[in-house]
Amino acid sequence: MATSLSKPRLVTPLLWALLYFASGYISHQLNGPVRITGYIWLPAGVTVAAFMLRPVRQWLPVCVAFLLAQLALSTVEQGNLFNALLFAVDEVGAAALAVWLVQRVRFSLEGLYFLRSVILSGTLAGALGAVGGAAWYALVQGVRFWDVWWVWAASDFVGVVLVTPVLASWSRFRAHRSGDHERFDIVLGIVSFVLLAVLAMLIFDGNSAAKFGIGVGFALTYIPL
Repeated sequence: MATSLSKPRLVTPLLWALLYFASGYISHQLNGPVRITGYIWLPAGVTVAAFMLRPVRQWLPVCVAFLLAQLALSTVEQGNLFNALLFAVDEVGAAALAVWLVQRVRFSLEGLYFLRSVILSGTLAGALGAVGGAAWYALVQGVRFWDVWWVWAASDFVGVVLVTPVLASWSRFRAHRSGDHERFDIVLGIVSFVLLAVLAMLIFDGNSAAKFGIGVGFALTYIPL
């Protein structure tokens, strides 16, 4: 019985680590010409999804799996292992704190309400994680803190928005519509569509880099997806 119970506990962190590794490799292939940080960081969505879909008591082995996955990714790409470990601790810790704070609010996870939690978690995780990364680059390389912070936060936020809902839909999570929420869902859908149209016009008018900066401008192009 003990053996049968231990296997799922080992397999689950391993699967999350594989997702982290694969998404991190893809992110590095998609990144633009920014050397400080990438325009999109898909593992941020993997970490937020893991913490949203797993109970708190199972977070520790998942965190360890993410750290090992980041070290493996840096080894494969011949990166700096020390920096990789620091950034992984920063990113994973920020994601865990963001999800914990959102869960404390006790938002509903039904229908479009789940997306509200995802967006809030992505915003918090990106903002918090970017503080550590930007501070490190400002200290070591002498770059401006806010230049790195904006790109880093946008990269994480986009990764969460793209990846977390997909993983949630593939998991045991089941969204159920409620009759009491039908009117709200319709209004929220209309507002979301209007915001989508406005954002698309602002981002793809050919001048987004001048408005937001080249790094943030590239990252924002993923949001309408």
